[in-house]
Amino acid sequence: MAPDNDDTASIIDEIYEAPFLPERWPLVLDKLAGLSAGAGGLLTLIDGNRTGNWVASPFAARLMERYIEGGYEKDNLLPQRGLTKRYAGFMTDLDLMSEAEIAADPINLEILRPAGVGWTASTYIPVPSGDLVAIIFDRLAVRGPYEHETLSLLDGFRPHLARAGLLAARLRLEEARSTTDTLGRLGLPAAALAATGRVVAKNDLLDTLGEQVEIRARDGFHLASPAADALLTEGLERIARKDIDGVASIAVPSSGQGKPAVLHLIPIRRHAHDIFTSTVALAVVTPLTPAPMPHADLLGGLFDLSPAEDRVARALMGGMSVQDCARTFGVSQETVRAQLKNIFAKTATSRQTELLQLLAGTTSLPIRL
Repeated sequence: MAPDNDDTASIIDEIYEAPFLPERWPLVLDKLAGLSAGAGGLLTLIDGNRTGNWVASPFAARLMERYIEGGYEKDNLLPQRGLTKRYAGFMTDLDLMSEAEIAADPINLEILRPAGVGWTASTYIPVPSGDLVAIIFDRLAVRGPYEHETLSLLDGFRPHLARAGLLAARLRLEEARSTTDTLGRLGLPAAALAATGRVVAKNDLLDTLGEQVEIRARDGFHLASPAADALLTEGLERIARKDIDGVASIAVPSSGQGKPAVLHLIPIRRHAHDIFTSTVALAVVTPLTPAPMPHADLLGGLFDLSPAEDRVARALMGGMSVQDCARTFGVSQETVRAQLKNIFAKTATSRQTELLQLLAGTTSLPIRL
């Protein structure tokens, strides 16, 4: 049964409120699921094959949690097929997969069917950030497949959902640009990064680090040092998982004319329902200025060293050897070497001389954060 005009107008109003009040999305999805005789609704941002932020009604949220925890992204055929169709409307699973594919699909077999879901309706909307917005509704198997009339009903809301997504994406992009521009005025090269390392926004100062920072295909942010780049990838992945133990600061070795620097990864924590931001972290570069008398006061904060690692680094800067450290601190040389190995990993260095050259640059910072 089609909704009356009052219901339609009310839901449309809530759709346009959601970019400004993201906590409204679950209620909007629940209402749209109810209108289409569905059990739940999901709104998610997809970058390539990677699921980004998402929000869902209570029923769909439980299914999505299982999907994420089980790593089912690799099995999901729908996003790319939906994008390839270039159809500006809702499609059923049978529009995107064969019956044989549906019967063998791990997502259906291990998540949807056990929950009683037999049918889905979905649509896919590209947004300016380069991401794909997927809107998916689930229907219980006992209710039967989505009817043509129901898909048409959902199609009536799709333009409003697309405009709301466009508005939200532009708002978040403008926030990212404003933040990086502000850091530029403070003299700090910076970029707003997605979990994949894609540059969402950057300031002009970042371009002066061309020998140390590279922006490659698809606006991918990379560090020229392979060891530092591996730490960057690890840090972004941990921040995206909201792992507070993720790498926060990364040593950027000197390269050519480029001076040593430290790249700080600053997590961006937004409202849980604000799915239209692909930014997970700010990458802020602090140049290091060498000085004649090195001090290690900033080591722990810059490189996330543990107290024991910090102690070893300070001792090395003071001219002590591994053997001296072991004797002074009352530990074995193997323990000191293990701590030194951790310091190498965290500072993206591989030799003691390289480490000492980098640490000597921590004596003064042009700008304190």
